Parts: sequence; structure tokens; C-alpha cells
Amino acid sequence: MNDNRMKRVRVMLETRSDGGGETLDGKGGYEFRKSGSRLYFTADGASFELLTGNDLRIVRKGEVSYELRFCVGEPTECFIETPYGNIHAAVRTDSMQINCSPSHAEINVEYTLGIGGGSSAHSMRFAVLPYFNK
Repeated sequence: MNDNRMKRVRVMLETRSDGGGETLDGKGGYEFRKSGSRLYFTADGASFELLTGNDLRIVRKGEVSYELRFCVGEPTECFIETPYGNIHAAVRTDSMQINCSPSHAEINVEYTLGIGGGSSAHSMRFAVLPYFNK
């Protein structure tokens, strides 16, 4: 987070799937741009970077790593790197809402993830909040 245009922020990430869900709380940086915003944060031992524009790109690096691309109406593919090997996955974006402003951001995406002939419904919600030192 060396970019001076980035604001320090707190990020709440809620994930849901057929098998359950979790909520992560992280700290990072946020840069608003009309052409597309950038969000970077760390949570649960992993680093995340989100890039918005005509689509949404999420890069996760950690014990499990991936680069997901979401674009409504356009199927995409990725490899999920795990300690046990790489997994090929297909992503179908069912809906996506990106609301970014200079002071906050909220990103919601619902998608179907296909792995090995099976598929499951997933959702992610990112909320970008001001960061306050306590």
C-alpha cells in the first residue's frame, strides 16, 4: 500500500455458499477512481486485491490463491491453487452490484462456481469502512 492516493480502510467480507459461510474483518487501502476503483486488504492470513471497472477482479494470495473475474453474462475460468494442487473452476456471474464513492464502497456478487462436473451457488459482499485507530 505505497500509493499516496489510497485511503486506509477497514474491510468486512461476508462469503456464503451452499456449504455455509464466514465473515472476515481486514485492514487495507482503498482508491476511488471513476474508471474503476482498487481495494487491497489482508484478512485471515491472506491478502486480497479487488479491481472494479467493466468487470470485477478479485486476487487472493495465501494458503489458497486465485484470481477470479466476474462479468454478468460472460462465463470465466480460473485455477484455484491449494496446498493439495491446482483446481480448475468455471465461474458464472449471476448478479453483481458495485457501488463505489470516494468515501466508501460496497460490492455484492452472486455466482455459480463449477468444479469437477458439480456446481454450487456462492455470494460475496465487501463493505469498505473508514479506518480508525483505537
